[in-house]
Amino acid sequence: MASDAESLQAELLRLRQFIKKFTPVMAKGTADGPLALHFSDYSVDNDDGPYRTVNTAYDRVFQSMKDGDAAKVIVGGPNGLLKVHSFFVHFAKVPGLPLDLVGLRLRQINDLAVKVYVLFQLHRLKLDTH
Repeated sequence: MASDAESLQAELLRLRQFIKKFTPVMAKGTADGPLALHFSDYSVDNDDGPYRTVNTAYDRVFQSMKDGDAAKVIVGGPNGLLKVHSFFVHFAKVPGLPLDLVGLRLRQINDLAVKVYVLFQLHRLKLDTH
């Protein structure tokens, strides 16, 4: 069974591969978009530690999403999922971080990205057949 660190690295690789393969055809994130706003702050809360920083960024973007907003959040470009990837790469190296919980958050983002991409492709297919 993979260690928490190995699982986190696998999820980082999974996100990187998704970004490389699929985000070029998806909408681009903006500097004032939710990913850029919430996954740019690398400061660590002195009282609550690094997991609080990671979890707060995740919650502000993904837990507050309304139904149908996922396609507005799963975006490409430097202000899109690439920003999220850089954020998680940084925090994967921070001492004291519960890697299992961070890996879970990253896996949830990866799973959502795949769902959005599948829906995007189905929508394109539907448009192509009409």
